[in-house]
Amino acid sequence: MRKTRNALIGALALGSVLVAAPSALGQGDVDNTSSVEAGISPNYQSSTKAGEATLFSQVQTFDNNEGPLTIVGKAAERVEVHFDDDMVFNGSPSKFKTCGGQGGQDLDGTTTSQAVAECKKAVVGAGAAEALVPTGVPAQPVAQLELTITTINGPITVPGGTCTTPGDGVGGPEGCEYEGGNPQIILHAYEPNIPFTTTVGGEVRDSNETTAGGEEYGKVLIVNDAPDTAGDAGSLILFGSTVGADVTEVKVKKNNTKKEKTTVKEFDYIKATCEDDGPGLADGGLEWDFRGEWIYDDGTADADTFRQKCANETSTPAP
Repeated sequence: MRKTRNALIGALALGSVLVAAPSALGQGDVDNTSSVEAGISPNYQSSTKAGEATLFSQVQTFDNNEGPLTIVGKAAERVEVHFDDDMVFNGSPSKFKTCGGQGGQDLDGTTTSQAVAECKKAVVGAGAAEALVPTGVPAQPVAQLELTITTINGPITVPGGTCTTPGDGVGGPEGCEYEGGNPQIILHAYEPNIPFTTTVGGEVRDSNETTAGGEEYGKVLIVNDAPDTAGDAGSLILFGSTVGADVTEVKVKKNNTKKEKTTVKEFDYIKATCEDDGPGLADGGLEWDFRGEWIYDDGTADADTFRQKCANETSTPAP
């Protein structure tokens, strides 16, 4: 039977049946604290030629009033992460294998090992997530779960149609509001004590945001149908992944003298330069900028930014 909501966690087997408590009242942008952290490694890159890199990005959402181990009243329904325009994303299906389907639907219900086996050549990263769920046990009302994240290069998106209006426990369908024709990243989360795990897909688009200094961001990863946790009775408080992969293409061509010419090219999933100036040389100079945006179940919104210093051949002192 097709699920109507991309639920990350259905129930938790802790020796007792979960009591699905209703979501707490609250206003997302007032009661939640959401933040983004990101980084590119290595942080020394040429100012002109993009070099091989790995990308780490992580988003967090905590209850602003009750502390980090409190289930938030209004979960995130849409999450965006904007990346510095010095970062180059090369998720081309012509070079990198793809897997997972629209919104990751082909991997619903699979374990980490099953997802990796099915998409072995399309796995481009890994990470971790943390979620809070109610237990129904008065002595321990909330359990904190740690999930394994597998990041997969998904197929080019197709137009996804309209998402369900944000609200408690609703959303979807999978891949909703995709523009179509863009790269896709599949985020697969799994915890062995959970009856089932589904996946969520993110569409990679050109960002329309600018930094505080007026410089443009490059790409944005948009997760339109952010995963619910226990049907919004729980909350996903952290989600992070490191992405980086490469493929080697070897071509052998014979000329008229029957001599072989071998050409070897390497394609990197993530590349970067370091050329964007920060607020000013006195403030550290070169940097990469990142931005997170959230829309919660009640339609309110939040945003956060993060900076990472980088260096190139012009840096003084030399890195």
